[in-house]
Amino acid sequence: MGFKSQSQFQKHWLRCHQHGAPNLNQPVDNPNDNEIQPLLFDLITLGKLDEVGRLLPQFHKLPPEVKHELRKLAAFTGPLAMVQLLLKTLTPTDYHWYSIIAESMKGDNIEVLSWIFAEIQTKPCNSYRDMEVHEAAMSFSTAEVFEIWEKNFSKSRWYGDPCITSPPLIRATKGPMQQIRLSNLWKERASSGKLSLVDLGAALKAVAETTCSVVLAKALVECGADVNLEKTINRYKRSPLYIAATKTSEAAAELMRFLLLSGADPNASVQAKRDKENHRYQREETRTPSMERGARNISKWLGMTWDQLVNWAEEQRRKESQDDPSS
Repeated sequence: MGFKSQSQFQKHWLRCHQHGAPNLNQPVDNPNDNEIQPLLFDLITLGKLDEVGRLLPQFHKLPPEVKHELRKLAAFTGPLAMVQLLLKTLTPTDYHWYSIIAESMKGDNIEVLSWIFAEIQTKPCNSYRDMEVHEAAMSFSTAEVFEIWEKNFSKSRWYGDPCITSPPLIRATKGPMQQIRLSNLWKERASSGKLSLVDLGAALKAVAETTCSVVLAKALVECGADVNLEKTINRYKRSPLYIAATKTSEAAAELMRFLLLSGADPNASVQAKRDKENHRYQREETRTPSMERGARNISKWLGMTWDQLVNWAEEQRRKESQDDPSS
């Protein structure tokens, strides 16, 4: 159903279903075709296990997408017995397992989540669908749900490397707590050699492309991410600083300041292809971060121009170098 919290679900229930709820004192064994879908929705929401059990023949005749939504609803709200009842016919390779896991996370349904994780361990892993679960763990989960996810999906094929540094997962960290969790996860995986410098560099670019989180960027730099990695790889690829400079937001401005303090090259250029004269041909243009709108308007957020910021960051790095006896 896609609700982000139990309270959101309850509001939906009160607004859309309470007044039209069925009379559960009446027999529900033979509803007509128009009644079966809303009836099952209401019965699952209310946890009426016996009544749903009697309607299983009608449930199995529903379109696949409707059955899937009802299973997701059960995972979000229902008791474990309800979920087990509706998942009996789900095949081991069915990709719907993953969205059902994600829904139990959104509903903070610990009992159901723990059971499904135990079930899924015996089933083939689908790395693409794993991502749906990983994103839900980052976006919606409480501390307990996150702990269960971390414990169980450390066994997933994608858990260790590209998954936890991918743009979708980084984009899912919308709040400070989620960012701290992901930062700690990166540090743990990097310290055990599970994340390469390429992984870390790609993640730093993804941060600039998505959240512009200084918390995440700092964690990656501490793990060894090279703030100038793309500069040495491909003249057409943009550095994290360049990407941040294309954005006009306070978060992007703060990220630019952090990257400059961390040694990002303010003059790292990129070869950009520009259309000219109604797209009749293209010409290459060398561009630097200072030419992008985020850099040009950075004084709105930081109270200093781009050139002032670059000079200030250089001075700060020089002072730190002088104060560090090991440098």
